[in-house]
Amino acid sequence: MLKPGDAVTLPDKEIRQVPCATGRTHTFRLKGIPERFRLRLHEDGAPRTKVPYRLVIGDVTHEGETNEQGLIECGIPPGAREATLEVGGEEYTLSLGTLQPVSTEEGLRARLVNLGFLADEASEEDARSEAVARFQAEYGLMPSGTVDEQTLHKLREAHGA
Repeated sequence: MLKPGDAVTLPDKEIRQVPCATGRTHTFRLKGIPERFRLRLHEDGAPRTKVPYRLVIGDVTHEGETNEQGLIECGIPPGAREATLEVGGEEYTLSLGTLQPVSTEEGLRARLVNLGFLADEASEEDARSEAVARFQAEYGLMPSGTVDEQTLHKLREAHGA
């Protein structure tokens, strides 16, 4: 989803010719360019390294283990909207492509939830302010509970998106 101020770059069009018989119907299928899936696993602020995982997206399954930063990274089908992650004996259903920009209230709350500072995205305003103050204190910012550019930058950095 594009928001005001987002930059979009389109690659040059690639023209490809394919010989085909005239007077007949031909079907061409564009192969989708895979999207990148990136998820960092942390526990008590430390990366969960070398943890086996299984990621299922439709009929595509990725298995491996997290790297030294606790990161899972792989290609996924374009337009994928849901995945199942099995890690550490637990199973999680993930919504893909739904994270709003950090500058929006929805994006701010989602990141605070993902990082464990807010119980859920529907929390009251007071809970949101307290979560922001705890985040600021933990990341070396003045814990005012007010969202400013420095807080947004640090939140984007800490969250990874």
